[in-house]
Amino acid sequence: MKDLVTVFTPVYNRKNLIGNLYQSLLSQTYKNFEWIIVDDGSTDDIDEIIKSYQNEDRILIRFIKQENGGKHRAINNGVLHAKGELFYIVDSDDYLTKDSIERIVFHYQYIKNNDKFAGVCGMKCFPDGSRIGKEVTWKILKDSWINYWIIKNIKGDVAFVFKTSVLRNYLFDDIPGEKFCAESLVLNRIGKNYLMLFFNEKNIHRRVFIRRFICFINQKQNEFT
Repeated sequence: MKDLVTVFTPVYNRKNLIGNLYQSLLSQTYKNFEWIIVDDGSTDDIDEIIKSYQNEDRILIRFIKQENGGKHRAINNGVLHAKGELFYIVDSDDYLTKDSIERIVFHYQYIKNNDKFAGVCGMKCFPDGSRIGKEVTWKILKDSWINYWIIKNIKGDVAFVFKTSVLRNYLFDDIPGEKFCAESLVLNRIGKNYLMLFFNEKNIHRRVFIRRFICFINQKQNEFT
């Protein structure tokens, strides 16, 4: 039995962006996955778009609506409803290369039964295939997120794929009235107790709307150097 993967996408007024992601999911070489979409109180009728995808019945789609409460609550909601052994957060303005899930599951087999590992982590890239962040030469790295990011200072955008069973023990804090909670809060908590298998493959996860933002940040940083 192949491992079931949960691809999770939080949305808020993203009906004009989510189509590319949907098309990339249709083309996946690995078919045993579910797509959970949690709508964080959208007002743009994205539910009609998702309903049309469900009516096509080409992949398993589960659509969950919640009152507007922030991405962190949407993630909690998705984790609690996930049926997959792995939980892969993919934003609505991103898309996956056709073998993305296949490569994730391939690397997962090496740490699947090792309780020291929380999951696997691939590289995010721009649409042209260049890595978002610092280039690295290693192929496989087994380390904690804290060592990877802070101690070794390996910067760049990465795609975390966690064991769902681990995430259920590290849900975001639900503070009344607060609609933002940094994802680093959960990442650092997990990083104190677990390792990740990082794999350096650029064909996993493509970010579409980030290049202009990265250029803006780099420009601002240069102003202070």
